[in-house]
Amino acid sequence: MQQSAERPGMSLFPLISPFIVLLILTLVGCATNTRQSALPKTPNSVFQTGQDIIQPESLLTLTAEQRAEFMSFFESEAQAEYAPRERVFNYLARDIGQFRFDGANLPATTALATKTGNCVSLALVVAALAKEVDIEVAYRASYSEPMLGFRDDLALSSNHVQSYVLAPKKNANSTYSQRDAVIIDYLSDPLDRVGEMFDGQHFLAVVYNNLAADALLAKDPSKAYWLSMKALELDPNYSPSVNLIAVIYRQQGDLASARQWFEHGLKQPKNSVLIVGNYLRLAEQTKDVALQKRLQALMEVADDDNPYAWYYLAEQFRKKREFTQAAKFYQKLVNVAPYLHHVNLQLAKLYVELGQERKAVDVLKQGETYAYDASSRERYEKKLIMVKQLLSSEPRQ
Repeated sequence: MQQSAERPGMSLFPLISPFIVLLILTLVGCATNTRQSALPKTPNSVFQTGQDIIQPESLLTLTAEQRAEFMSFFESEAQAEYAPRERVFNYLARDIGQFRFDGANLPATTALATKTGNCVSLALVVAALAKEVDIEVAYRASYSEPMLGFRDDLALSSNHVQSYVLAPKKNANSTYSQRDAVIIDYLSDPLDRVGEMFDGQHFLAVVYNNLAADALLAKDPSKAYWLSMKALELDPNYSPSVNLIAVIYRQQGDLASARQWFEHGLKQPKNSVLIVGNYLRLAEQTKDVALQKRLQALMEVADDDNPYAWYYLAEQFRKKREFTQAAKFYQKLVNVAPYLHHVNLQLAKLYVELGQERKAVDVLKQGETYAYDASSRERYEKKLIMVKQLLSSEPRQ
């Protein structure tokens, strides 16, 4: 049984263009890390204190009326034949078609009352309902066709989170993957790439990271800072919030503090390749050649299961007409998610630009195998014909 939570709201990505601010706020699909390290001790006096930061209990608390309606449904005779996790799904399934997804990050009570919000909002609804009946929920990030937009000097990306309403543990050592679950996931695509599963504490860090993104877009760096610190209170190793704080310090002109936070991010068990990209921007800004070389070397060997990371980096190098680097990161993306049609086509164009038509043909043939509709297949066929004509008329090495 699988139903859902939709494409989450907009998240911020880092930019390595010299003309645009670097930033990342993505839903990272990684399990909560057990090793924790102390956060950098940098001055926060520049950020206004006393910010009205919503608390986790407020994100997950329903009204008395909402609780009563849910419990009446959950305990009804009609639901007696279903397992508890299935009753949670059945309750949401009545109205799932009425949800209007508008990209807003809303607490559970608001999302349930208005039937609006992004997939993170709906995941909060699932968590709030499950909490009422003492059912555990796990989460998983998933990634579909990369979608990027821009607002002012920030890049925006939409990605996705799934809720897993879990059956009770069979034994004390049962992992998430070993337990039966109902996946609540709205408008998912079977070709979406999924990350590792994570727990509720990590999920709340994701929520606060999204709220920090909202604050930064609203040009409120102080609120973005304190929301990010709240995320790190919940999960000290949550690298997107470490990255965001580093970027905020850089925006405020405190490059020494920014550097401390970037260095801290590099020490995380699963640091994002985009932390490296953001830090590289600071190295370029300060003309620190040694640091640039170090970060470029890290970028070459970085591993990241989030295709948005590679897509973002590839696009920035392409825009700077550094086609060799762009092709390298597009190839990493194709290796991670070969079914992304737009990416295959873009990589093929880069290979043609570099005079590597045979590689272009290989990429197009690979992408064609994942084309699941007539329109996509037709696009690949046309591109293949064009590239093969180039090969036959003037082959280049």
